[in-house]
Amino acid sequence: KRVFFVSEENQLKVENNIATKLDNAEIIANPFNVSLDASPEWPSTDDEFLVALVGRVHFQSKGQDIVVDVMKQDKWRKRNLKIRFYGHDQGNKAQLLELIKMHKLEDQLEFIGFSDSVENIWCDNHALLLPSRYEGAPLVVIEAMMCNRIAITTDIGRNRELMDDNESGFVALGATIELLDEALERAWQQRHQWREMGELAGKHIRARYPADPIREFADKITQLAE
Repeated sequence: KRVFFVSEENQLKVENNIATKLDNAEIIANPFNVSLDASPEWPSTDDEFLVALVGRVHFQSKGQDIVVDVMKQDKWRKRNLKIRFYGHDQGNKAQLLELIKMHKLEDQLEFIGFSDSVENIWCDNHALLLPSRYEGAPLVVIEAMMCNRIAITTDIGRNRELMDDNESGFVALGATIELLDEALERAWQQRHQWREMGELAGKHIRARYPADPIREFADKITQLAE
């Protein structure tokens, strides 16, 4: 009766793969893992700006390798910016750690590992970095915005409709070194506005995303059964 997707981009990819227009398709929202009124305290920026890359350690999908190539540039080595990697290993943790060591990026890149509390991540970090090559509708973007944090991310899933580029987040047009560097540079130039931009991100996500995605989807399923 219905085919559900979490983003129009996913729907288009499936339609292209099967060469069929799905007239019974519908976009739904994924449930997020933070409280609706989440508001973690803003960490100090006196020493450095802390950016979290949250997601499984899997280069092919999440693009952690691109971050290494961006951050090994001289300009980033000289800035008080640290990127922290959060998430389970899905095949590339060893390579990531070796790359950090090989390029002597220990001061710029840090592997934290898995955290069982999303909100705690945002008690310790100022922004999200998500250089994904492909996604559905990344929950980490929604959760970061719910916690009043900006996201610096590639143009995948629903990111562009949930945030306004240069206002409540920063969007890289693609998952390449040059395009991610360009978006991260724009973000860096506005780093002293991250707190205010994060508060705007919190307003944007609450206005553009359902407060209870599970109930909304359950209602759709119930209606189909009637």
